[in-house]
Amino acid sequence: MLRLGLPAIAGLAIFALIASLVISATRSPSIDLRSARVEDGKLIMDNPVLNGTDENNRPYRLTAIRAIQDASDPTRIVLESIDAILPVSDTAKAKLIAGGGEYDASAKTLKLADSVSVDTDEGMKIRLLDADIDINAGTLNTLNPVEVDTGQALLTAESMQVQDRGRKIVFESRVRVTLYPQAAKDEQEQGR
Repeated sequence: MLRLGLPAIAGLAIFALIASLVISATRSPSIDLRSARVEDGKLIMDNPVLNGTDENNRPYRLTAIRAIQDASDPTRIVLESIDAILPVSDTAKAKLIAGGGEYDASAKTLKLADSVSVDTDEGMKIRLLDADIDINAGTLNTLNPVEVDTGQALLTAESMQVQDRGRKIVFESRVRVTLYPQAAKDEQEQGR
């Protein structure tokens, strides 16, 4: 059960966290525009802050060092040093950190790059080098190494695909799962 369940849970967590960010961003959040300026035909905001709620009225917060929007391609926004607190459930949150990203409003895509980490309140740690998210299709893809540490198991793979809005998750190439039976036993005993 753990061999099949842990990879599925890890993949669903990744998709849920990133989908929460993307879906939330389309729900009229409040944006602090005090540091906006125009340089060389680009709108630049230092330390932008995005606050809002998701479709279940759970709060989220996204910050970045800079956001850059080119006037020649206004549907694309480049984000530098992303830091977000996202709802995973009604009681749990996750912290997402990425070195950078690019959101394309017309294509409804989000590309996260430069090392992506997701840490949940429940102790799950997810590490990706990058992630390509297609919001309309409900997919997430990375062709680079993935690492998911649940505290009870460690899953690594060379690539990952999340399809059909998280209903199908595929880890490919050199997939390895290391189980920590003592950690699972300790957690089970604490739950009683």
